[in-house]
Formats: sequence, C-alpha cells, structure tokens
Amino acid sequence: MDNRPAVVLLAPIFSMALAAAFLASSAAAATDPGLPWEMEKEYKYVFLSNGINIGEETFTITETIFQGVPAYRIQEKLKISDPGSKLDQESELYISRRRAPLKYTKKLKAKITHLPSQSGRFDMVYDFIKSSVTFDIKRNGEKFAGETVHLPPSVTCFDNNMYDQLSIILSNVPWRRTREVAIKSFHFSSNKVIDIMLELIGEEEIVVSSKRFECYRIRFSIVDIPIGEFWIDRDGRLLREVEKNGALIVELLNP
Repeated sequence: MDNRPAVVLLAPIFSMALAAAFLASSAAAATDPGLPWEMEKEYKYVFLSNGINIGEETFTITETIFQGVPAYRIQEKLKISDPGSKLDQESELYISRRRAPLKYTKKLKAKITHLPSQSGRFDMVYDFIKSSVTFDIKRNGEKFAGETVHLPPSVTCFDNNMYDQLSIILSNVPWRRTREVAIKSFHFSSNKVIDIMLELIGEEEIVVSSKRFECYRIRFSIVDIPIGEFWIDRDGRLLREVEKNGALIVELLNP
C-alpha cells in the first residue's frame, strides 16, 4: 500500500488517525454561497477498479441549525471491497453556510489483510473550534489517538475516499476566473497540513448516466505528487475522477 496522502486509497492510512473531511474552500464567500446539490436527495458515487465495481459512496445534504448557527448536515455511507481490504463506514459532517467545518463523526469497520494493526472497529469524533480541531479516536472500544491540532487560517480538511466532502470544496472554486488554485489542507490520515494544487487543463463534454455535461477538466497534485484528474460540471458538481491512467475511476451515478 502506498503511504503517500491520496484522495483515493482502498485501505485507510493511520499515521495516527483516519478520518475527516474535505471542505471550506480558502476562497469561501463571506455570505452563504449556496451549494449545487439538491437538498435531501441521495447521491451516489461508484468506484471502478480496472472496470470492476469495488464499492460505492452515498451522501445526502440537508439544511439545519448547529449550535445556533445555520449549517449543512452531510450524511454519508461508504462500502469498498477489493482483494486484501474491506471498508464499511458511516459518517456525519456539519459545516457552516460558509462551508467551514463544525463537527465530524465517523464509524468505520476496516479489514486490511496485510495491515492487521489498521484493521478493526473505529469510532471517531472531530470538533472544530476557531483555529483548531480536537479529535478522539477509539479502536475496538479502546483509546487509539486524540489531540488538539492548531490550523492555519482558511485551511481545508480532507481524507481518503470522502467524495461527498471533496465535492463541497470543488464546487466553491471559480473556474471561470482562475486556472490554478493552491490549497493548504489538513489531512487527517497523517495529521499534517499538506499542499494541494488544482490546475485547469481544459474544458470538455462527457457523458454520465447517458446525459451530456460540459465540464472543467482539473489536474490535481498532493505534496507535489500528481494524483489524477477531476471533471466538474458548470454548476460545480464533481462528476468524475480518474487516477492511475484510468485504472481507477470514481463517477457520480445520478447527477
């Protein structure tokens, strides 16, 4: 298993923890920017490895109030199974209307044949308060990791396989007015702030679920390592992601 931070890994990495979200763009507006997703609709991403379906992620966004603040709640479920690894998780994320993270919880069951120390039942809680995040992680009911980490201004957060949260930040980049975006992001699988680079490489039409969409084609790198490409429609929705020269494809089934 490659130990570099990545948007998609079939098994989690636990340098100290696994979890979190990718949200709150550094370019977040001062007022509610809205989201290009229908509220209360269940969306589904499918994972294809060499053309074989190895799993899916579903998510639903609802408007809510979190500790007196207007917010969005994102409820997510993920199941991935490939030779040697199996992931089964449910998560709930709260973000403000400006897409800043407020709270994140996740329950994960992981079975990694070649990494038994990273297998088990994990319960994770993250609280974002001002410029820090405090988290607590239990493995099989026992303390696994926990600390408070200070964050730089406008930092984003992300973790592996989390396409619901990834979709939130990508929908907030103004591709009509920019060609490159550099983002400081806290990666919870390594507990480090890392650099993410997004670069517009063109526009093209793609077909998703028998429908045609005009998309921005985006190349992305993490800590200077090329990872893959995104296709984002004109409304800002992530429709497709491709890695490993097409060997791994993640696609939205019901845009």
